[in-house]
Amino acid sequence: MPPWTAICAGISFALFALLYLIADRYRFTRWADIIAPAGRSTLTFYLIPYIIYPLMTLAGWKWPQILSQGYPGLLKSFVFAFIIVWITGLLEKIPIKLRI
Repeated sequence: MPPWTAICAGISFALFALLYLIADRYRFTRWADIIAPAGRSTLTFYLIPYIIYPLMTLAGWKWPQILSQGYPGLLKSFVFAFIIVWITGLLEKIPIKLRI
């Protein structure tokens, strides 16, 4: 059995160390402005897909099968995540923000 857990943990640690150097040590954070609404309104960002997917089901809309696997599915996931970030940013401007 491949040591996938160890490989993923190593990759995660390396990426965390790189992001730590970039953001905390060198104070270069402008690149993250595009996803900043997800960090400021985490609960809102987390719950929006749980509202959108049932609305899609009620409307009878389904994703095309080709967007459910492989590279097209990966691209769809990235685009959907950025749409959710954009919606979260719009809700922040209204201002609607969920808090615990």
